[in-house]
Amino acid sequence: ISSLPNKLDQDIYIVVSSKNPFDELLANIGSERSLEIFPDEFTGVGVLHPLFSIMRWYFKSKKAVCLTTGISLGKNILRAETAPITALSVIKSNLGLL
Repeated sequence: ISSLPNKLDQDIYIVVSSKNPFDELLANIGSERSLEIFPDEFTGVGVLHPLFSIMRWYFKSKKAVCLTTGISLGKNILRAETAPITALSVIKSNLGLL
């Protein structure tokens, strides 16, 4: 299936009619591309890319914590998610840690 509307129609049909929709949807994706995600897929893409949302959801489900701040990703961290991104070295320098 080549066009997006046809793919969406097929996905909706699978979700509505299949006994194992998740497995069938994964099989469809697997027939078009590898299900494995490689680091180079993140190169040059912004945080609005769907992979970032999927990874954030996955890490939250595993009770992950931010490696630089120690904040649990499972908690409501809206303030941290929307705060301007500042290099860790700048923060440490301003705190006199460097």
